[in-house]
Amino acid sequence: MAKTTPAEGISNDELMAAFEKVRPIILNARKQFCISLWDLDDYLQEGIIILYQLMLSGCSEEKLPIHFKVKYRSHLISTFRKETASKRNIKTSNYQFAGPIHYNVADPAAEIEKEMLYEERKESFIETLNAKEKQTLWALLERRPVERIKKFRLKQRFIQFLMENDEL
Repeated sequence: MAKTTPAEGISNDELMAAFEKVRPIILNARKQFCISLWDLDDYLQEGIIILYQLMLSGCSEEKLPIHFKVKYRSHLISTFRKETASKRNIKTSNYQFAGPIHYNVADPAAEIEKEMLYEERKESFIETLNAKEKQTLWALLERRPVERIKKFRLKQRFIQFLMENDEL
């Protein structure tokens, strides 16, 4: 004899049979709505809960997949909106964990290499500047006020330098 749930006499067998019918809907919706920190089990669990609620409401068996798809997708949309709301941003992480922690620790050798490359590029860029452009650059590096047009021209010159050296 099949076990029945306490409310309304829905058996576990009935629930699992209906769940197997709607499982493809859950898997398809999982591809469309990516909710961070949820894995397959979370999507399936939410699907079972919604399916159970629909079965309790007395939804007919032939209309169950249609009603389930609508209700489940609206639930996922609602969950996604709650997750991305600015008030709740504190609860979600700003990054996805990508691997072991040692990947997140800066490599001192790589930092030195980046610094050397930066200095090399900076020197080669400075060599291409005329006297007025060098004055503008040094003023910017020293955080002194510079006219907007001079900043714009120096920026354009820098972009041109990068384009010529295939660095952009």
